[in-house]
Amino acid sequence: MGTYTISTSAQDDERLEQAFGHHLGVTDGQGQPRSATAQEIKTALVDYLRRVVVDYERAAAVAQVSVPAFDPE
Repeated sequence: MGTYTISTSAQDDERLEQAFGHHLGVTDGQGQPRSATAQEIKTALVDYLRRVVVDYERAAAVAQVSVPAFDPE
């Protein structure tokens, strides 16, 4: 499998961690919202990429299906 690398600045890192923390709904030990870790962000991105591929392949497979007309007599 190929390797994809995303480079971000320290400023972007903080924004990404906060945004993904909110998006993922992660909380600390007291149940308070917190920023996401780099691993949590990586996992979320990989999951998103998998969903994109599955959705695409599913749509492509459906487009290939030919359903005969239903014509009861």
